[in-house]
Amino acid sequence: MKRKMMLFLALLLLTGCGKTDGPERVVLEYAYDSVEVVLPSAFYPDYLTADAVFGRGADGMTRYDGESQSWEAGSVSAVCDIDGGIAAAVTVYADGEPGTEVRFLTDNADASVPITFGSFTTDEIGGTSPEIFGLYPTDTGAALITQNEVIAVTPGGIQHRESVRQVISVNCCPDGVCVLAYDDVADRHVYLLNGEGGLDEVSLTLPEKAMTAFFLADGKGFYADAEGIFSLNGSCVMNFSQSGWLPEGIREIRMDSEDAFTILGTHAGTGEYGAYEMKKSAGTEERILVEAVYDENAGRKLPEAAAMFNASSEEYFVQCTKLAESDGSLSAVDKILLGDEIPDLAVLAEGTPLDDYINKEVFLDLSAYLDPAVFMDCAGEALLTDGKLYTVSGGFSAATYSGRAEFLPDTWTYEDLFALHGSLGEEQRMVWSGSYTPDFLCGSGSLIQGDTVDTETLAKLYDLLSFQPAGQGTANRLRGTELYVTGQVLLKSMLVNSVDTYVMMKAYAGWEEPRIIGYPSASGSVHRIAFDNRMSVFADGDCPDGAAEFIEYLIRIYPLTPAGRDFCSIPTVNDCWDGWIGFLQQSGIAFAFEPGSGEWWPWDSQTAGDCIVVKPDDEVCSEFRDWLNGITPASPIPDQVYAILTEELSAVTGGSVSPEEGAERAAGRIRLYLSEKS
Repeated sequence: MKRKMMLFLALLLLTGCGKTDGPERVVLEYAYDSVEVVLPSAFYPDYLTADAVFGRGADGMTRYDGESQSWEAGSVSAVCDIDGGIAAAVTVYADGEPGTEVRFLTDNADASVPITFGSFTTDEIGGTSPEIFGLYPTDTGAALITQNEVIAVTPGGIQHRESVRQVISVNCCPDGVCVLAYDDVADRHVYLLNGEGGLDEVSLTLPEKAMTAFFLADGKGFYADAEGIFSLNGSCVMNFSQSGWLPEGIREIRMDSEDAFTILGTHAGTGEYGAYEMKKSAGTEERILVEAVYDENAGRKLPEAAAMFNASSEEYFVQCTKLAESDGSLSAVDKILLGDEIPDLAVLAEGTPLDDYINKEVFLDLSAYLDPAVFMDCAGEALLTDGKLYTVSGGFSAATYSGRAEFLPDTWTYEDLFALHGSLGEEQRMVWSGSYTPDFLCGSGSLIQGDTVDTETLAKLYDLLSFQPAGQGTANRLRGTELYVTGQVLLKSMLVNSVDTYVMMKAYAGWEEPRIIGYPSASGSVHRIAFDNRMSVFADGDCPDGAAEFIEYLIRIYPLTPAGRDFCSIPTVNDCWDGWIGFLQQSGIAFAFEPGSGEWWPWDSQTAGDCIVVKPDDEVCSEFRDWLNGITPASPIPDQVYAILTEELSAVTGGSVSPEEGAERAAGRIRLYLSEKS
């Protein structure tokens, strides 16, 4: 698989309207040509001019054009180049009150001109001074553009001023400085700043979407919205996300020509913050389109990951679309299957009922693309269905129970659970609240062998899960670790998703080696593996090869990029472990525990006091990994079967049926479901 980072990102132009006999291709025309300026992390940009980036740095207002100049730390709000020098809008104080003046520093002058904002009203805007959009050169000085006024200034004073109702955007473009503004009846107008510092209106009919940045080139209008840059007829000039840009990463845009833009912000393909030149490629390149749909909760970072993948792939181009909402009994996946076009890849939330889709061969077995041996043992085992790999994930957590070893068996079956429950003293509780939770059903897949259900054990389990202790006892008296250390409460429910939660289990056990016992099953202790998401490839998609290559990027490469650090909990792939731990160790974080508490917070040497401090060193991380590699995942229970088990449990706890009746009803419904499925 090619891993070469290419120095181009893309504009999407579809080569056809519908599906073809083969995978659809896209023509890539716009390219990331170069980084015009790499900006330091302590720099806060304000705006782009025709040839520079202006913003605030450690030394004040700073101009970047490959080299840097700074003016008056903490006081300059806008700067521009003028003939023979610079002009700067400066905040000044008189009698403790802030004011603004424009200062000219040239070969022939050092003059300051006080500015009053005559058309600005605090009642309408709700502030003490207007927002300043920038300072721009004129023939004789500079023009200060605020949110409702253009003030032309020369070294000799204010030349003239012009009011507008509300400025929407000010942008540099080939035709000059372009201003988009509302009038008194909320109609939008386009203006160009003239040489005298006034506004010349340009007669254009604006579409409803033209509400943000606006540009003029040869008298033709272009506007930007959240998706990209468009001509006034709605034709896409440059699509942001498909060119390596996400809207939240863009600070400002400058139009250099119809075929070239400068974008200020963080480029998804590089992760670097700077001013980037985006130009049409000298030639066009084609890539195969991969269509991905995603659940917003499970794949919120997918567009960012796709932009980075598109920057590195020479063959494929990923386009992301959010999944439609479920509609009654019709799920989002059902809607796709009933549609005319099937995407290539789906990123679904954990808990999506995939069993029926897998049984109907909706998804491909990914074993042909990914060796299951690449996954950590517990994750790989939990991902397999009948030995096949229909779904994968970049990260997982382990849901489990833990407690002090002296009070618990090494491992337990359901018979051990019933025996431990029967041995509890009056002031003891198995779990915190005293009552049991449906988590104990996580191992119940072991009670179902083919179409046979162990109803005797299930009835005992239902009986135990419906148990309610008399009174609250000690369980709600103390919220520290004493109850677990003394054995008054035997089990702590934990979702282990990183080193910190693993260490927390040890804290609750009094810093002795905890007994991480998991959930009981017919064959011994098991743990529920909860995945961050589920990624599957549609069997009827046009480009399964491209979808599988993108999935491999998502689970093996993206989690180890700066942008993808929070993409996964514990990495599913073995090769990611060292890099994932490296991020944690390089951050310098350590876990601080107050004595008697199992809760942690980041350790600070100045305020730690008597806290117990645990650093995620190699020994702790190795111990954590050994534990993960030693746990046994619970046997997968089809979602419909688990729903049946919990529904009948509710009937038992509600008192409408006995535990024995609930178990028999559950067994009958499960057998019916399994027969229909087969």
